[in-house]
Amino acid sequence: MLKEKLKQQLNKYVENGQLEKGLNKVNDQVKKKKGKDYSKYVDKLMKFLNKDKNNNK
Repeated sequence: MLKEKLKQQLNKYVENGQLEKGLNKVNDQVKKKKGKDYSKYVDKLMKFLNKDKNNNK
């Protein structure tokens, strides 16, 4: 039950783009402080989540 609720909430954030915006914002903060860019990992994660979302429909 909790797992399904969490999955629905995650899908909602993926659909409206809030998750990607938040991850990119965190990446920008890390880039400023440490100089490391994790945007390729954000892109990989979003592709995986979008693929997974499309397979579950």
